[in-house]
Amino acid sequence: MYTLVSASVLALDLSRHSAGAVVADVVDRALTLPAILDVPAAPAGPPLSGVVDLERAAARTRLLEAADRAPRLDQALRAVSQSLGTRAGAVAAQVLQTALVGRLADLVQLLEHELGDVRGLPRELVDAVVDRAVAAWVEDDDTAHLPDVTRLSAPWAALVGELPPSPPAHGAVPQLLSLLEAVARTDRARWSALDAAHAAVHSGLSWSELMHAASRAAFEHGRTVPVARWQLSAVRASSAAGHVTAPWAPGAAMSIVGAVQALALLDVVPASVSEPLLAPCRRVLLLPA
Repeated sequence: MYTLVSASVLALDLSRHSAGAVVADVVDRALTLPAILDVPAAPAGPPLSGVVDLERAAARTRLLEAADRAPRLDQALRAVSQSLGTRAGAVAAQVLQTALVGRLADLVQLLEHELGDVRGLPRELVDAVVDRAVAAWVEDDDTAHLPDVTRLSAPWAALVGELPPSPPAHGAVPQLLSLLEAVARTDRARWSALDAAHAAVHSGLSWSELMHAASRAAFEHGRTVPVARWQLSAVRASSAAGHVTAPWAPGAAMSIVGAVQALALLDVVPASVSEPLLAPCRRVLLLPA
């Protein structure tokens, strides 16, 4: 469900996840680990192997099960359609606001594939990343066992600590930084205006088709990692502005994701792709043309 090529899907999910900014930070830093730590490639090997890791494996399983209890987007949509015209409709709509397309298990699969299978990082490091991502995902969940969260976070703290990730070097960097600053300063009125601007610019599947073209360009030009990192930065900017607790405005989040994708690939995608993706943010956030 989650891939680096379609990092926009992960960004849209994390933008309305209560711990999305923390998860985004973990994934962003994980994508820079080979450069930061200068670690040699090693066979990935089996996850969490050895007696010493049995408690961590059990903790990860419990937290994955806790996360899996959250409704998926398809389940929330079904609940809304079944409750229209009833008192349960408002409750179902609230569930829809926080329901995600993907699952925590999908993020685990992405990290294990990208860090272990593709980059061949040491199994110890891959497990530390995965465990911290799992802990971050559920740390605001009242049903998660706090000692499990603490146990899974400890290896990450020991191996990675507070090493900050370097900013991506690819893309229209000054414009991307201006966009992220504007997003972080966006109030609820502009958030709603951005949602409306998205609806005015895009109809039907136009936005999805443009994003597909931009995602293909990211893959063809070897930029999936920097584009994904810019998308994760947008999650943090949205969280800083408090939009994760605002009324659900999917068009606003889609506008930001689209603008980030366009600016990160501005030199390799045609204007017929970048301009429509940038239009809502330019209109509402007053980004320069």
